[in-house]
Amino acid sequence: MMRQIRLCRNGKYGFDTSNFQNIILNGQTEMTVRYFDGNNNPLSSPLPNPFVTITQKIRVEVINPLNNSCTAVVLIPFVVNPVPNINLEGDELVCSILPTFTKIIDPGIQDGSPT
Repeated sequence: MMRQIRLCRNGKYGFDTSNFQNIILNGQTEMTVRYFDGNNNPLSSPLPNPFVTITQKIRVEVINPLNNSCTAVVLIPFVVNPVPNINLEGDELVCSILPTFTKIIDPGIQDGSPT
């Protein structure tokens, strides 16, 4: 379904979930939507925004309350990548209000992470 990938420093990231419920329901109304974390613990519905989490798959159940045997289940993978090891040296101007200003900088990545 949706793939969310972000970088953070502490193993967690706040994902924008503002459109998840609309995308999951795809115009259906009167459905019950339940979210469960990677340990099968119930989460709030809709998910909080931002949804701060570690890497995990969130299970979503959509249930028709008029027919409880009519359900759909989807997994949403939330992937939080570590911040690359960066070694910055020196002082460089990287922002300017001049429209023709450009600057090529070395990102200083030490661990082979893609730039």
